[in-house]
Amino acid sequence: MKNKQDFILKVEGESVVSSLNRFVFKRFSRATTVWTDCAEHNILMFVTEGEALFSGGYDDLHPCGTTLNRKVMLLPAGRPFMVEFRPGCDVLTYSFDSYLPMDSSMYAEYLSSAQFACGECVAFDIPKLLLVKLVDLTQNIGLISSNETLTHLSMRKVIAVMQRCMKPAQTAKLFAIGGSELGGEICRYMKMVENRTNLTTKPIIVDF
Repeated sequence: MKNKQDFILKVEGESVVSSLNRFVFKRFSRATTVWTDCAEHNILMFVTEGEALFSGGYDDLHPCGTTLNRKVMLLPAGRPFMVEFRPGCDVLTYSFDSYLPMDSSMYAEYLSSAQFACGECVAFDIPKLLLVKLVDLTQNIGLISSNETLTHLSMRKVIAVMQRCMKPAQTAKLFAIGGSELGGEICRYMKMVENRTNLTTKPIIVDF
């Protein structure tokens, strides 16, 4: 045992994987636990290599524990979380407070393909096409993260690839997280389309 520190579990706060409206890439050389009792921002997290263990829950009714290996999940602002990153784990995150640069047509697709589940903990496999995009992004992370315009354009490309190679229900369910402004917008949009559908499909009798 030449280096005893290799066997010590490291504990970090949310900031080690989160920077508002920026990409953060982190490669963990030893077991590290990142935790918070109240996340400051929504964190879109891609585990691109290695293994991480998420535990916690969005509320008392939806406790969650899942192993992440080449998976994507979203940690909502204002909720507790704890993620143990195993040695050799690579993670790419993007933190935001409200909206993501995405095609709003996702909402319409979501209405016909999924049921909204507020507070549900979800994680999905990263498709190969998306993984290639994420690896390319991490190789240029220094340049991208230092430029607001490049960050915005890169996030748009990531979201576009996600919507193209993941099922609409998966993408919408991933972003319809409890407690976020984006999740609330999805709920409101669902009601608007539902009302519009009812108005245009139900017969109406008009008396003159």
